[in-house]
Amino acid sequence: TCMMKAAILAAGKGTRMRGLCDELPKPLLPLANRPVLTHTIDQLEDAGVSEVLLVIGHQAPLIRSALGGRWNGVALEYVVQENPRGTGQAAALAEEFAAGEPLLMMFGDIVTSGRHLPDIVRIYREERPAAVIPRFYQWKRLIFTLPATFTL
Repeated sequence: TCMMKAAILAAGKGTRMRGLCDELPKPLLPLANRPVLTHTIDQLEDAGVSEVLLVIGHQAPLIRSALGGRWNGVALEYVVQENPRGTGQAAALAEEFAAGEPLLMMFGDIVTSGRHLPDIVRIYREERPAAVIPRFYQWKRLIFTLPATFTL
């Protein structure tokens, strides 16, 4: 079995949340009395992820100092997206961390139930596809996989 890693994209400024993000970066805004980002990390841990790369940018030192090198049983690493140029650039910053292994990528400002994560991790471990694309539509879950031989 492969060890599952994840990257959380959390470099944005939170400009659409002006006022709320003046003092704290969006990933550290409280949800149920703790940083929103910690809910996602806990869900990843519950799904079997043991290493997470946080792609950070805006107020990066605050995020590092708040979370440190470990959150519960998950080792945390950081990379700073100095001049954010979109999701693609942020994802590319995780390439070295992934080291050719499967990588689960999530957005740091979207909170989900996490109930689908164990299935996604299982599919990666069992089938080793090039990608798993979960899609939720009208309460029905669809999971698409691309074969490992898929190329763009």
